[in-house]
Amino acid sequence: MQIQHMIPLQALSVNLRQQTLDNAGRNITRLNSAIERAKSTDAQRLKDEYQRLVRGLQTQGNLPSADPRPAGAGGEDWLANPALPEDIMREAVRRPC
Repeated sequence: MQIQHMIPLQALSVNLRQQTLDNAGRNITRLNSAIERAKSTDAQRLKDEYQRLVRGLQTQGNLPSADPRPAGAGGEDWLANPALPEDIMREAVRRPC
């Protein structure tokens, strides 16, 4: 047995004013700007923290530092290719902790 519910058409209608739509559009633009600023700031913080980590590892002797050896001999090659690939850094910035 199926029960039918009568819902008035007016209950499903929405009235929006142009001013409301314009304000919503401006709020979305502001929110997008805030998100982009946060992403940029988080990416810079992650890069700065990575550099501090590398310097700390070099200071402790756990990581070869750049030295006067010819290019490709080690040390600086590792630093030129960070341990955190760009896609992992993007993912870390995208996801809140």
